[in-house]
Amino acid sequence: MLLGAIVDGSALWKIVVASAVDGIGLVIAFAMIRFGLQKAERHRADPLARAAGLTLATVSAVSCLAVVGVGVGVWAMAQKPSTSKPAAKAQKAS
Repeated sequence: MLLGAIVDGSALWKIVVASAVDGIGLVIAFAMIRFGLQKAERHRADPLARAAGLTLATVSAVSCLAVVGVGVGVWAMAQKPSTSKPAAKAQKAS
């Protein structure tokens, strides 16, 4: 029961799910970069297929950068210094 008092299970579950979704999405985006570059390499003679492969790789790379940017933004917000509580007002002696 002590762990329940320290850890907010609902918040922890949300963080785990968000991390899993981001991680899977990032892996898929990197796979799409690789796939697009391979497609462009295989179809050197066909300019339209090559352009499609390079476009896929570029869009996927931008997606990866966006995910990293969001991750850095969340990290920066988490590192924000906490504000100190205002000093308690001294009670007047009656």
